[in-house]
Amino acid sequence: MQEVVKKTEVNIVWLKRDLRLTDHEPLQRAIAQGLPVLVIYIWEPELLEQPDYDVRHARFIRQSLADMNKQLVPFKLEVSDFYMEAEELFRLLSTHLSVKQVFSHQEVGIDWTYQRDIQMAAWFQANDIDWIESRFSSITRGLRNRKKWRASWSEYMSAALAQPDFAFAKTIELPAAIRDLRPSGSTSGHSSAKLPDSWLKDDPLFQPGGAQVANRYLNSFLQDRIKNYQANISKPAAARLSCSRLSPYLAWGNLSLREVVQATACAAGKKPSRNFVHMMSRLRWRDHFIQKFESHSAYEQENLNAAYDSLSRNTILHISKHFALAKQAFRSLMPPCVVQRPPAISTSVCGPWSPVFGCKSSGNRGSL
Repeated sequence: MQEVVKKTEVNIVWLKRDLRLTDHEPLQRAIAQGLPVLVIYIWEPELLEQPDYDVRHARFIRQSLADMNKQLVPFKLEVSDFYMEAEELFRLLSTHLSVKQVFSHQEVGIDWTYQRDIQMAAWFQANDIDWIESRFSSITRGLRNRKKWRASWSEYMSAALAQPDFAFAKTIELPAAIRDLRPSGSTSGHSSAKLPDSWLKDDPLFQPGGAQVANRYLNSFLQDRIKNYQANISKPAAARLSCSRLSPYLAWGNLSLREVVQATACAAGKKPSRNFVHMMSRLRWRDHFIQKFESHSAYEQENLNAAYDSLSRNTILHISKHFALAKQAFRSLMPPCVVQRPPAISTSVCGPWSPVFGCKSSGNRGSL
């Protein structure tokens, strides 16, 4: 009689646009359950083929995962990344492991990711796996109106950070059949599947991914570069230094917005200057517009301004060609593009949390 091999029970943390180890509720919850934790990132081929994605995104993701794994070395943990569709991976993982729960953040993405999540929710339910999703920043699913949104945003941003305690995390040795699925060139292993070479080559003209670099940008901004923020935010050349340079780190979750809001409030003090007030206003706008997109996802395919509906495709293409020519001319007038590297500041700019100060609209909806 063939002996039945008992599968190892495990909880999985599914990373998406939350590539960090701090203020991370899914990681915090998974570790607190007491079971071994498997942290994964999935390079989903079909998602990567969407028009929203480019090699620069894949490069930034790879750098972010490498940064996470570097920080996890003392805890003998790692992020395992896989190149395949999500359902295919979870089916294979369930073949070798007893997956009890999957933890992740809710994703405010494109229609493709929404349809994938519907598919995965059905698959998890059919396989008796609890999928526990944490709120993405201050965004509320199913919100009918935004009458009390600002108060809700302030409450969320004032709450304590969800800090995982990795000292209590239980590790798991992946079965060989699972280890071999990880792509060559990834941050966690090698197999016959290989990430494209263009994803593996760093580009010095782009800001590198990872929470450690993100914190250096944040600290250098709050300690020094913010002094000219409002004056230079709309000046393309000067803004290279005076803006925060945090957009990619927020987009891929190297920093949570709550971390940035709390650090900004701490650095501003009780009597914040106009620069800090305008920065806080833009941080709030960021969640405000993400909430609008969550509540009205049709914006992905429909014009926000119906006046554009009358434009024919030929007209749009004609305008696009003129825009491309104008962009080329603009670039010829600009000084050479140099990525401004932040100084190696490792310490935080603030101590204990202080309440979020009130923010008035600056009237200038520039970048961060």
